[in-house]
Amino acid sequence: MDKLIRRLSTLLLVLWDVLSVGVSVYLAIRLVYFTGIPNFYTTYFWAFAGGLSAVLVLFNMLFGCYNRVWSSLGFRDILFQIMTGLLNVGVLFVLDFSYRVM
Repeated sequence: MDKLIRRLSTLLLVLWDVLSVGVSVYLAIRLVYFTGIPNFYTTYFWAFAGGLSAVLVLFNMLFGCYNRVWSSLGFRDILFQIMTGLLNVGVLFVLDFSYRVM
């Protein structure tokens, strides 16, 4: 059972990495272009974000980063990391929106 929980948690870490790369790329493009995102970025967004996510996951697996997490973190800590990441994104959107309204 512990092995199953660890594998499921590792899968959640991989999904979190992929999601964070996608959100980071989108936010970077969105914050750079206030008036509108150029067509080039909207056309190739999924290819760029997907490729970057694949490289990140590959290197994390090659260097054993997902396995090493469990020596210092538990599942509860991962949930707290997800919550803080989502809160940071929310605050960033609020600040960006308020800046555009002003």
